[in-house]
Amino acid sequence: MLPGSWARELSRVNPKGTSQYCWECLNKVSKSLSERWHSCNNCGQQLDRDYNSALLI
Repeated sequence: MLPGSWARELSRVNPKGTSQYCWECLNKVSKSLSERWHSCNNCGQQLDRDYNSALLI
């Protein structure tokens, strides 16, 4: 834990494959590296694939 009133618990996360899953419904959405946009056929979520990965992490 970090000292102070803004203390948060830190944990390591393996980011491998996070761009292949929807952050909202966790449905696997396979895409190539050239595809920069995440579009989930299950829940309809659409956003940049890097932002989607960040939300999962």
